[in-house]
Amino acid sequence: MKQRIIIIGGMGPQASLELHRRMIQQTLADGAKDGTDFPHIVHLSLPVPDFIANESRRSEALEIIINELKNIDASMGDVIIIACNTAHLLQPDIEQRLNIRITSMVDAAIDYVSRHYKTISQAALDKIPITAQSEQANAVNYINNYPSSPPVLLGCTELSCAFAEKPNTIDPMNILLRYLTTKGVL
Repeated sequence: MKQRIIIIGGMGPQASLELHRRMIQQTLADGAKDGTDFPHIVHLSLPVPDFIANESRRSEALEIIINELKNIDASMGDVIIIACNTAHLLQPDIEQRLNIRITSMVDAAIDYVSRHYKTISQAALDKIPITAQSEQANAVNYINNYPSSPPVLLGCTELSCAFAEKPNTIDPMNILLRYLTTKGVL
């Protein structure tokens, strides 16, 4: 039996839904035909306050996530994923408080980029800061109008929903799916 996958979402609910959808697509592409061929996925779409824009709400957001993971008895045997890149700021606190391990989309993306994009320049990433929603219009313009430019790491997972297939993007969500497939989770 495959490990239970827990998707922590709600901090950009479209991204967690997209990650869940892509997991199912990957499983189908790998030959799933029967319900037992699919992974056991628990999708937590939590109403977490915006602790990025309002740092004072960070502990509130952390408690919501921790309480839900406790409610479903999350353990070291689970593959736990935070669907929002920026929300990985909470990862160390969650892991410490619950004695669990979170499979980090951020770490997977950093590893992938360091191995496959030796020539990617920090300047290319600095031009298009894509961690805040208010700056996503800049990324949209860059991605759509400069397709042969250095690739853009889609730092906000909401951008993965719109631009994963563009040739000049690096999508952490797809990197995570490849990692999970390689590890036999999907």
